[in-house]
Amino acid sequence: MGEQVKSPEESATSALDGLASRWAAWLRRTDSLEMVVEIEALGERVACANRVLRKTGLRRRLEWVEGGVPDELVHDAVALRDSTTRADGAAWTWAFLSISTRDGELTTDFDYERRPDLVPPCTRDDCAAELRLFPRELDRLPAWMAGLRSDDARDAVPPTGSGGDEDAGSRRLVGRPALQLR
Repeated sequence: MGEQVKSPEESATSALDGLASRWAAWLRRTDSLEMVVEIEALGERVACANRVLRKTGLRRRLEWVEGGVPDELVHDAVALRDSTTRADGAAWTWAFLSISTRDGELTTDFDYERRPDLVPPCTRDDCAAELRLFPRELDRLPAWMAGLRSDDARDAVPPTGSGGDEDAGSRRLVGRPALQLR
């Protein structure tokens, strides 16, 4: 019997439902109350900041634990780039995901146009890798991506409103750089 092909919307819904189930199960298993993951990605480069609300210490007080989300759950979230592409093929470059045991609902916010705040800053090579992995219609490229594709001088310019390296300590690289660190 032939395999049914899912529409992009069905694939995205299925991937998000699966992620929500895995995250909710982990929260229950670890007696945690909430988790938040923020991802910035371009091409093969990915940075992530995450935290978990759980009871810690002798008094079992609720505290946010920075970087407390296991790598496999973060990788599951990064993998959403494949299943949540837009109709024009673009993948998000920034994502915010959270889930709480209060309601068990996964909250998501994806931005397909935002320039990722990566350290070191995004380069022409990152844009080329992004377009290889997630081809976009060239007339629909965000201005910052179009600029990087055509102007080497902008390669070293941090994103608008970026604090530079200030926040770099609270973010973990995921993907190829992170795998090399282990």
